Amino acid sequence: MLFYNKVITKPNAEVLLEHDGDTILAVWDYGKGRAVAFAPDIAPHGATDAFLEWEYFGAALVPAVELGCRAAPLDAAVTRLLWRSR
Repeated sequence: MLFYNKVITKPNAEVLLEHDGDTILAVWDYGKGRAVAFAPDIAPHGATDAFLEWEYFGAALVPAVELGCRAAPLDAAVTRLLWRSR
């Protein structure tokens, strides 16, 4: 991973992905909803061509967004994210 935003993980967050000990993807309850921290820089200036051209790039982003949807069961969204990321 070329660039990513360094985040401070909230105490009540569940870290789903890490890179070199840094949080890359985390989710936590917020009010009546759910919040998601997705740290990779997905713009062409901050991501490698290999990352942007990865065949599962789009397929991995959809479940990451779904994690923030209270209606989407967390375990199902995580399963889809990890399965599509292989």
